[in-house]
Amino acid sequence: VAGNFHFAPGHSFQHSHGHHIHEFKPEQAAKFNISHTINSLSFGEFSVPGRKNVLDGTSRTIRKGSGVTQYFIKIIPTTFRAKNGTLIKTHQFAVTEHQKESGKHSSFVLP
Repeated sequence: VAGNFHFAPGHSFQHSHGHHIHEFKPEQAAKFNISHTINSLSFGEFSVPGRKNVLDGTSRTIRKGSGVTQYFIKIIPTTFRAKNGTLIKTHQFAVTEHQKESGKHSSFVLP
């Protein structure tokens, strides 16, 4: 199943054709600081014992202007056997990250 989740500035609404849109004026982009910290991110009811997820504790800071950070995540279904023999189904994930900061002449950045 394909999907995404994102955080974006501006008012969001659903277009009549099913498109999800965030409305804000490009000249306002410099007002949005996309610096962030991911305290914890997991998929599924259980975590793999003794394993930290790759984005847990991740911080990204934009020092000047605005920018865009994108995380491309591949979710991997995982089954492991607990010490008592119980099978536990959960998910792990792999991530690729891209970050772009705004340039000298513009505060607006597209992904």
